[in-house]
Amino acid sequence: MLEIVFSESACGALKLAQRYGEGKYRGGAIGVIARNKDGSEPSQEELDKLRREAEERERRAWERAVPLGGQREDVFCFALALSVGNIAPEAFREHRREALSALWGGWDEGYRKETLDRVLQTARAALETVRGRFERGEPLRVWHSRQPDEACGLRWLLSALAPWRGARGDVLLVELPAYCEDAEDACLRSFRDWGDVNIEYWGRFAKRQRAVSPRLCAALANEWRAVEAENAPLRALVGGRLRSLPEDAYDLSIRRALAEAPREFREGRLIGDILGRYALDVSDGWLAVRIEAMVQSGELAVAREAEADRPYSRVLRRA
Repeated sequence: MLEIVFSESACGALKLAQRYGEGKYRGGAIGVIARNKDGSEPSQEELDKLRREAEERERRAWERAVPLGGQREDVFCFALALSVGNIAPEAFREHRREALSALWGGWDEGYRKETLDRVLQTARAALETVRGRFERGEPLRVWHSRQPDEACGLRWLLSALAPWRGARGDVLLVELPAYCEDAEDACLRSFRDWGDVNIEYWGRFAKRQRAVSPRLCAALANEWRAVEAENAPLRALVGGRLRSLPEDAYDLSIRRALAEAPREFREGRLIGDILGRYALDVSDGWLAVRIEAMVQSGELAVAREAEADRPYSRVLRRA
């Protein structure tokens, strides 16, 4: 079975989930980083206790997990951030390079170029392989959610595999639930996208898969073609359908957080507050892009530049 995800975090987690929970738990190296509320360092006894608790949680997770099965070579990743930037089919690869480069603006230039080349080459080769194997009748399972990159990725892929007729493989969709209630630890969990999902949950969530018809695949592909024609700066699900959005769609949430922030603040802290408080599906990279736009417009000022290799560490000041 062809397994499709839309972030490198999800790709790594899915590959681990294929064997996670098989056989007896063997343990492993677990490190603990902790600090007391007053800022003091925990004692060695406290650290040992925390380590034992972490080891016990890992053991329970392994024993409760349902191994997903499958082979690593059947997992394909399209980490293209398709909710952001130019998506015109002409020069699509270069448009994706520009969009991803903007989202990763704070990274080291050499590392950014190397990563961009790898991500784009991987996606190109993956699409060719997936298309060929699917045409030969292999089933396709897509892990998607309401998060914009995953919602766009699903529709883009189905559009790339069109037309939807003739003898083809089955299409299975696994939609990430809004909440997951874990009876054992009496905890209600919420995941933003598949990259956030604990490894032990993948096998359980696989039971939610549903086979979809060529008609539905064609409808989802048409949603992508519609936003592709509009080619707006952003895209997201609105009322269950993929819609185009203006580049300032999330600025209101940024300004709400700014109103409650001190006059000077770290950019990373502001981004974390926005994502945590408003549960936005947008990436931290896009928030950084919009915050930089506010700096350029004079709405914010830079009080202290970022430290090397820490792009969100700069200190900003409200004008």
